[in-house]
This record gives sequence, structure tokens and C-alpha cells, in this order.
Amino acid sequence: MNFYLLSIIAFGVFVAILYLKSSEHQRMLYSQKYVRDKVSGTLGFDKFKEKADEMLQRKKELLALIHLDIDPYHDIVDIYGRETADNVLRILGTELNRRVVKGYLTTRQAGDKFFCLVPFTDEETHNNWFDGLSDMVESEVKRICNVSIKLRGDLYVCRVEDSLEDAMVKTVAQLNKKVFHKCCRSFFIINDFEFTTGYNSLSEEVCSALNNKEFTVYFQPQYNIYTNEIVGAEALLRWEHPTRGIILPEVLIPILEDNNQLSKFENFVFEEVCHFLALRLALGLQVFPISCNFSFEHFKDENFIDSLKEAADKHNVPHKLLVVELAERLLADDVNFAGMQVDELKNQGFKIAVDNFGAGYLSLRILSDISVDILKIDIDENVKLAEEYEVMVVPTLLFVKDGEIIHRESGFFSKDKFKSLIDAYLK
Repeated sequence: MNFYLLSIIAFGVFVAILYLKSSEHQRMLYSQKYVRDKVSGTLGFDKFKEKADEMLQRKKELLALIHLDIDPYHDIVDIYGRETADNVLRILGTELNRRVVKGYLTTRQAGDKFFCLVPFTDEETHNNWFDGLSDMVESEVKRICNVSIKLRGDLYVCRVEDSLEDAMVKTVAQLNKKVFHKCCRSFFIINDFEFTTGYNSLSEEVCSALNNKEFTVYFQPQYNIYTNEIVGAEALLRWEHPTRGIILPEVLIPILEDNNQLSKFENFVFEEVCHFLALRLALGLQVFPISCNFSFEHFKDENFIDSLKEAADKHNVPHKLLVVELAERLLADDVNFAGMQVDELKNQGFKIAVDNFGAGYLSLRILSDISVDILKIDIDENVKLAEEYEVMVVPTLLFVKDGEIIHRESGFFSKDKFKSLIDAYLK
């Protein structure tokens, strides 16, 4: 009897230990995923947003949002690899944690984008802080990784009515408006009056800019890494302002949306793409599919598909050369409607691409019901998705059937192996 009771007690203790260990493990995972960014060591972005909004709502003091990034981060990734790039991020994160006043916040949003929420003092103090940070980080990166970098950033003094999202939009927009010399350190203090008046001025100019031929379509090529050939491209709209230089999408798109002009300019881009392809076809030059981005309001317009057909047919461009690119959330807003709209586009011969897949709106299982040709995933922007599907090496090739992963290949592999894998799973 006593032995039996002791056995039960022992078993109960054993289970309790297992439970405690499991709970500890879950807390550790939660901490890694939510509280701390595992690469930089800064506060996890979700936690940062939560705390930052609380601090902004309290309005006990004047706060400033600092936005930082690294030049040339993407070159470091491409040339030196992910490990070196992560070391650079880790150095900056460690130094920010050391230099940001206790009780205030720093985070890495994605890639090399860092944000700090700190008390605002004066411009000279913040400029000196940035210079000291830059000197330390740039020298440490050079010493450890033998890579030359420069920090760039800006500071926005938050207004009483600002949310964190408002402040982030302004810092990113302002930083992207600035003209940078390659590998030059730059830091800007944002004057909110300047921001507002500049934005309003651009809004007034946008309607006449098209007539003045200030808008240009650029083509970002897509390469096959095995053949070194261009296999496609993405059409990107840029505003070449006569005095302000190139206005980037982060600033341009909100202006077009506020003026109800976005659909008009998307049609302009699509028309230019059709003209470009028609010219190459007429000259007997190589052609490849080109993708064009479309907004939610435009996508759901009843004349959307007819307008694409009309433009393509006017230029005698085969529909298969035109890719309709949509943000993931467009499909998620109304999956049934999106599915029907996508099916009709496919019936007309157009290809479909989904941008920024993994932002949290759709799953692979849902997409198995929607006929999508291309999924675009930015691992820097979708760390959680990479972790979910255990993408630890780039490139990683996933074979998906009915929403389930049936095979995985990671790392670089030969053209022949790639072809054999494709052939095997397409049979």
C-alpha cells in the first residue's frame, strides 16, 4: 500500500518536473520569439510596439523616434553572406542596448531597420549621440568583419496626437526622401512643419506631374541563379521630381491614395509595360514576363480585368507575358472574391504573383485553392514564416501539395539536380 502510494507520488513528481521543464521551454521560446530579437538582442518588434504605444499615450514627456539603417546592408548579405550580415546587426543591436537610456526602447523591425523611442532633449545632444554610436559601430564592424559600413538615420519628435505607426511612417518617408552619397554617414532631425508642408506641396503637384512626363517606369530584373539569365522583371513607378529628385514609393503611394489617383497611375504603369514588350517583340528581341503591382481598390473594380485585356490587346502583347502582382492582404480581405477574380485573370492568360507572402494573412493551405503562379517571400521581413517552415538556409526549395510540405531541399544545388527534383514532383 505504502509502496503503491509512493509510486504514485514519485510518478506525480516526475510529471510535475516534466511539466515545469515544458513550461520553462515554452517561456524560453516565447521570450525568444516575442520579447527579444534573436539576431540583434534588441526588444522584439511586437513588444516594442506594445510598450511604445503605451508610452506615447501617457504623454508624460516629449518623445523622439529614431530610425536607423545600415549602408550597404543588402550588399553585405549578397557578398559576404547571412552570417556576416547577422554579426553586423548584432553589433549595432548590442551598442543600441548599451546607449539607449534605461526605461526606453530599441528594436529591430526587419532586415537592417532599427527604431529607438527615447526622450527628446535637443538637436546637438542627439547629433552627438548618433556620431558616437556610428564611430563605435563602424569601427567594431570593420575590426570583426572587415566590412566598411556607414549608419544613416533620422529623428522625429513625436506630436501629442501621434501613434507609433504615425511616427514610423514619417521617419521612413523622410529617410527615403533624402539623397545619400554611397557609404556616407547621415543623420537628420525631422522638422514636422517641413514634413507637412512638403507633403502638401507634393500632393498639389502630383496631378500635373504625369503631363510633365515626370513619372518613369523602371524594370527590376529577375535572374535565374543557375543560368545567369534574366527570366522576368517587376515594373516599378518612380517620380523624378525636377527639384526634389526621385520620390520613392514610401512617399509617392500615400500621396496617390490620398488624391484617389492610384488606379490611374497603375494603369499608366501597365500601359508602359505593354508598350515596352510590344517594342521588343517588334524588334525581334528577347521578351520575358513582367509583373505590375495593383492596389486593393483597383483589383476589386468591376472593370479591372477588361482594362488589362484592352491595354494588352491594343499593343498585341500575349497575356502570358503579363503578371498581375498583388499584396497578400488583397487575397485575404475576401478569399472567395479573390479566388474568382484570380480564376478569371488566369482564364484570360495572365499570370498571378503574390507579394510579401507570410505577412500573416494567408496560409499555404488557403493558397492551394487559389491558382497563384508566384509567391514572393522576403525572409528579412518574414522571420516568423522562415522559422515556421524551418528555412535556415537560402535558397530553400519547398514542394507543397494541398497545403502540406512533402519535400525540402536547402542550399545551392546543381542545375541537373534542380531539374530532376522538378521533374520528379511534376509527374
